[in-house]
Amino acid sequence: MINMQYNRSEDTEEITKKDCVLEVIYKKNPIEIYKDKNIADFRIELGHDLAKIIPQEIKSDIDFVAPCPQTGIYYAIGLALGLNKPYVPAIVNMSPEQRYLSVVDADERKKFIWSKLYPIKELVENKKIAVVDEAIFTGLTLKILCEMLQTFNAKAIYLLIPTSMCFNSCFQGIMPQKNMLLEHIRPDMLKDYFNVNDVIFQNYENFSFKINKYFPDICKGCFECFPNKKEGCL
Repeated sequence: MINMQYNRSEDTEEITKKDCVLEVIYKKNPIEIYKDKNIADFRIELGHDLAKIIPQEIKSDIDFVAPCPQTGIYYAIGLALGLNKPYVPAIVNMSPEQRYLSVVDADERKKFIWSKLYPIKELVENKKIAVVDEAIFTGLTLKILCEMLQTFNAKAIYLLIPTSMCFNSCFQGIMPQKNMLLEHIRPDMLKDYFNVNDVIFQNYENFSFKINKYFPDICKGCFECFPNKKEGCL
């Protein structure tokens, strides 16, 4: 549950915000040290943890692990190590200085993503690929990326996500307010929505345990708000 403190007077409202988990999984630079933990090392650990819950039939089917640039890089490194599979940066971001979630307008984001992401055809053609990103928020980037990989004849695509399902935008305003994919798509529909072989998230218990290990006071409310329990988010 998000811990916001409200101190009310007749015409003012003061909100005390907690640190947000989106800072450590998405926004912070990998070289940063936060609460005595290196961000890149933390992300690699989340990827390695995800490897432990991947079904054996999927492990056996994967040719290599590829990150969604730039946000999936360290998670993909950890997952590749955990699965004992090659790490192949088969998707190139031609504009790494701009983050996709910073583009608020959906149509502009689509144009931006289509113009900046480039799968390397020679690496992805006829390959069974585990694509890794830090989370699924709006799902737009991964939707477009999967279409690109299919255009270049990827043989199989697995979306492997090292965080748990995210159902709501950040209530603290850390990220721009957007419609989260899981607000209107059921989890069991994601495979068809992305037109991939499977979509696997880290379960909430494992994700929460690792967050609490290093960042016990951080807010992770956007990952705690399940669709049938949204009234408990604030």
